[in-house]
Amino acid sequence: MTESKELPQLPANADEVEDTQTGNDEQSPYFEVDGEFLIATVKDFKGNAWADQQRHFILLYADAYYRYFRKPVPSKDHFKTAAKKASVLDPTNFTKYVDEHTRKCLNEIESGYKLNHDGDKEVKRIIVMMKDDNVDGYKYWERNTSSGTKRPRLSNDDKNKVKEWASEDVNMGELKVRDIKKARDYAMVSLWIIIHKLEKAKAVSSSQAYLFFKEKFETISITSQAFKLAMSNSKNTNYFRPSGTQYFLTPEGERKVESWVDGKPLELGNETEDETGN
Repeated sequence: MTESKELPQLPANADEVEDTQTGNDEQSPYFEVDGEFLIATVKDFKGNAWADQQRHFILLYADAYYRYFRKPVPSKDHFKTAAKKASVLDPTNFTKYVDEHTRKCLNEIESGYKLNHDGDKEVKRIIVMMKDDNVDGYKYWERNTSSGTKRPRLSNDDKNKVKEWASEDVNMGELKVRDIKKARDYAMVSLWIIIHKLEKAKAVSSSQAYLFFKEKFETISITSQAFKLAMSNSKNTNYFRPSGTQYFLTPEGERKVESWVDGKPLELGNETEDETGN
């Protein structure tokens, strides 16, 4: 199986990257003017998931808009129309991503939306990834729009293979599966067993990981969709890395699961949107 390159960690020295809207009048290479809007000249905004592609688009657009027009993006609807023109738009969730950024990275002023200091730093970090030709983000433009929200199903052969994996014995040490409550933790444990203990694959899909856990331990208190979202969410990149449409654990993710096996208690608390949301 061929592994794709994982997205790099964002650099700690982001301030050393060239200035964005607040300190440099150079125009953005990722957009061009089309009337009152900007049109994206690239498809890949280097996000791990479709949601992250849109989050990156919003900040890069705000930066580029100020560069070209010397004024803030006029409205949420403007962001949405621009995203639609770029074919990056998820109409169900896009406004939520604008709201997320407004809480941290954008200032909403009388004339529209403009990057604040935190947003300026985030743009600098995103640009580091944009400039890396060896890095590919999630290919949202290859989504099968005719299938709506349906997810690819495992073939019978894949299901049988996963069930064979689940039949093998695994020493779980002090970890009690019944204590797992969070989708993120379920997914981490499933990947750890398949990849590191049983050594059955270098990466697996969220569907394979979910079916494995369900077959292995019979009960699971979350849905397969929550499993998938936990693995793809940008908040969890310390623990998961994508390989095409599959995932594997980071060294930090592996160490965390092994700490549970050694007897360290799992974190308490209910599932949150930060762990499973788009």
